[in-house]
Amino acid sequence: TRSDQAPVNTTDSGGGALTLRWLLGEDWTLKSISAYRSSNSNMNIDVDTLPVSIADNNLVYHSHQFSQELQALYDNGSDLHGVVGVYAFDGYAEGINKYALLALPPYQQLGYS
Repeated sequence: TRSDQAPVNTTDSGGGALTLRWLLGEDWTLKSISAYRSSNSNMNIDVDTLPVSIADNNLVYHSHQFSQELQALYDNGSDLHGVVGVYAFDGYAEGINKYALLALPPYQQLGYS
């Protein structure tokens, strides 16, 4: 290619979840669901695809999320079943967009005469 930027496009991501159950007698169960995930990205985008820096872009993105859910489940073994619960979510994301947009250089620099 004729790009003047290094070919960078990386993403690291991961996460996990954990579910726990406790039996609270014959009819009740308490359930906890916890989850976490994160992501980091870095990529170069050469919009102009030319060997000079006219419209070059570097994107950096970071995020992480955590969620927690608690459920109380009822099942009396016949026709009565129910679930009540609460859910909490916390997340954070930020991105940096380093965008270089320069005036067009003379045509000779672009390889045109």
